[in-house]
Amino acid sequence: AAKFKEMNDGISSFVTEMEVHQGKWDDVTIVFASEFGRTLSPNSGNGTDHAWAGNYFILGGGLEGGKIHGQYPTDLSSEGPFSTGRGRIIPTMPWESPMNAVAQWMGVTGEAALDKVLPNRKAFKGSLLSKDILFENGD
Repeated sequence: AAKFKEMNDGISSFVTEMEVHQGKWDDVTIVFASEFGRTLSPNSGNGTDHAWAGNYFILGGGLEGGKIHGQYPTDLSSEGPFSTGRGRIIPTMPWESPMNAVAQWMGVTGEAALDKVLPNRKAFKGSLLSKDILFENGD
């Protein structure tokens, strides 16, 4: 719990600096992501193992905020439709999805340029977020 407070205090200070002192908060996007998902159930050492689904938190002044993108599982049990057992959940969105919108926001335009930045995005064309969805006014 102490690490969450430390992280929250640091982020709050940064946001205040960008918003109040620098007037640049609308020009900032912060993406928090885990490099891999974690199991919901503990292993024999009372820790968790690598899994598939994870989550992202995206902060910024220009975001169309307060939304959850993707499909949140209604059943986290082993019998749930997104479960593969032992607390491993199948993701409903690829990591390329929010990164596609962030890349567009950062000025990467055109399919060829986006494919170069996110080489696997072609496999997920139907589930990619765009800057128009993630950011206010698409800016």
